[in-house]
Amino acid sequence: MPSDFLFATCAATSTAWLKADLREQAPELRLAFGRHGFVTFKGGATWPSERPLPSPFARCSGHSLGRASDLDQASALLDGLSLELGADPWHLQVLERRESELPADLSALGELALRVEAQWRAQFGERFVTARAALPGELVVVVLVAADSQPDQPWFVGWYRHATGRVSLARGGLPFPVPNESPSRAYAKVEEAIQCFDLAVRAGQQALEIGAAPGGAVLRLLERGLHVLAVDPAEIAPEVLARRGTGGTRATHLAKPAGEVTRGELPRSIDWLLSDVNLAPPVMLRYVERLRGLAGKPLRGVILTVKLNDDAMRRRVPQFLERVSNWGLGIAQAIQLPSHRQEVVIVAGERERVLPVALTSSAERAR
Repeated sequence: MPSDFLFATCAATSTAWLKADLREQAPELRLAFGRHGFVTFKGGATWPSERPLPSPFARCSGHSLGRASDLDQASALLDGLSLELGADPWHLQVLERRESELPADLSALGELALRVEAQWRAQFGERFVTARAALPGELVVVVLVAADSQPDQPWFVGWYRHATGRVSLARGGLPFPVPNESPSRAYAKVEEAIQCFDLAVRAGQQALEIGAAPGGAVLRLLERGLHVLAVDPAEIAPEVLARRGTGGTRATHLAKPAGEVTRGELPRSIDWLLSDVNLAPPVMLRYVERLRGLAGKPLRGVILTVKLNDDAMRRRVPQFLERVSNWGLGIAQAIQLPSHRQEVVIVAGERERVLPVALTSSAERAR
């Protein structure tokens, strides 16, 4: 049976916002343990294992099996889970709890975390999937170990069943690396959003991005074989504009603000509308709505980076989800990705598969 305790990992800088979200969205849950980047809550005995906590700041969340002080105690907790859940394949996600930040780069794990991972893979053999990311419904086992610099801190062991809109840092999953040739981390932001939400972004489609400079996301979309219209009065990196994508696709730069774009400057149809513009979310959403109207044909979806400069904007994320859900593109979802700083992504649109929903708008939850 699921534990009465739930856990969540988050960006260290978003811990207070995660706790505030849960006070507002899930008041039945009571804070049990809290540190930068990691919290546990009591009251989750009936919480479905595939449902993450209702906050975009909960990157990874699920049922907590409890604390452990060493590898032997953690292994005993995992033995109990193995007996309870049967022969399902597992994905193993080992993290370190650091006061500054949970490492997003799995190659940067300390000696202890790597030793735990190696021993569990040897002990549990083929139960652990290593070559690919978790699929919806598959089991992910999470062990949060003490950092090498803080050996006296407790360990935590937990699990969840994967669902779309959920960040899995198990080997083969996120984060997505940013290559040296990318002019910005937007390269990772767009790819992580596509993977996290299983978006049907395919070669030959047309993307329009506002706030595209200097072109990190444009580069990744070209690599995926999309045609890209990059809208930004600032410069797009020349090497991005010179790049040819799969099938010969290319990027075109429209050097003007999004609010000045005319219908005649747009392609005949637009599949995906993206925004990483550095404006307040309500202003960004107005620009996106205007461009949706100019596009003529219905979009396949949107990928919108939402800048959160203060707690007032954090409290409005459910309103933004509601607004995007009303665009007729399907359920709007939000998450803070590993590549994000003080921002989240909101997506809506076509998916590769019909998947369980992780975080929806309040309107959809009420139906």
